[in-house]
Amino acid sequence: MIHYTLMQLAIPEPYKNKFVQACETKLEYFIDARTILGDGVHSIADIDAIFDLGSSEEFKTIAVKINPFKRVVLDFLSINLKVTTEINDSRLDYYREFTDINDFNKFVEYHFAEANPDKTPYLNTSDYYFTDTLSVDYLLEFDTFTTDIKEIPEFSTETDVDYFKTAREETADYKSLYNEASIAIVTDAYKNDLFKYGYSF
Repeated sequence: MIHYTLMQLAIPEPYKNKFVQACETKLEYFIDARTILGDGVHSIADIDAIFDLGSSEEFKTIAVKINPFKRVVLDFLSINLKVTTEINDSRLDYYREFTDINDFNKFVEYHFAEANPDKTPYLNTSDYYFTDTLSVDYLLEFDTFTTDIKEIPEFSTETDVDYFKTAREETADYKSLYNEASIAIVTDAYKNDLFKYGYSF
């Protein structure tokens, strides 16, 4: 029996929720990294310390990678949604200080500012999904997700797997949102992912 762990990092709520719910339904043994290890971002090395991934076929890891320029657009939409709906989350207090947070390029500036107490925006998935000897078993590409997810045996015969449809639609025209300064900020913040995965603007 395979136990699956989802590495949550690149796709923000609410966009990842349908996929998480599908995993909970389709996979007999499933848990996300946050549930195992608590709040915060956890690496495959953290999971390995618990399950000894390198010497067991019983535990498999799942993750989603995404072009960082699209990832930031999803962060922008997600955070603005939470701010405008007045969700009670102290992590949003920083963003609530700004009256122009709904301006994408201003958001990028604030999102990656030194003053932002949340350092998650700086985290490259390639630093968390791999070690010298380990890699995520099922590393699904955001843009080809509906094909890639079929690699997981329990999803191989499923027909309705477009869990990120809304997210893809909302990032389809992502280039039109960026100015040169924002491109430079995101390029610098995610240089490891851009190099590792071969992404470009």
